Amino acid sequence: MIYEFPILIDPDTQQADATKTTVKLAPGTITLLGIEFPSGCAGLVAVAIYEKTVRLFPTNNEYPFRSDDQYLVFNPNYELTKSPHILTIRAWNEDVRYPHTPIVRFEIIEKGRTLVDRLVRLLMGGGV
Repeated sequence: MIYEFPILIDPDTQQADATKTTVKLAPGTITLLGIEFPSGCAGLVAVAIYEKTVRLFPTNNEYPFRSDDQYLVFNPNYELTKSPHILTIRAWNEDVRYPHTPIVRFEIIEKGRTLVDRLVRLLMGGGV
């Protein structure tokens, strides 16, 4: 399953007033995280992803993801174990003139559908 979330951020939105987008995902494992920073962001747009109050991506709390005209792609293999499977995307825009819309994408392999899950079922005599 692939999810896409465009995040519109008004100009001059500081970190303390970050835009917060709550996303509900299917149970399973995040196998791909992509963040698209359109041209013009100039490193002034920041994105960080949280599960409740814990920052998941990026893992270092000092710096968020920032870029310009680039699509960042990661393979975190992060299992969503806590129901409901809700993450919060926090984004801010230090550009005082223009709004920006980074796009966050998740690919989820549903629980029981990962290669390891399928191999275990096969070895236990079940089908894949």
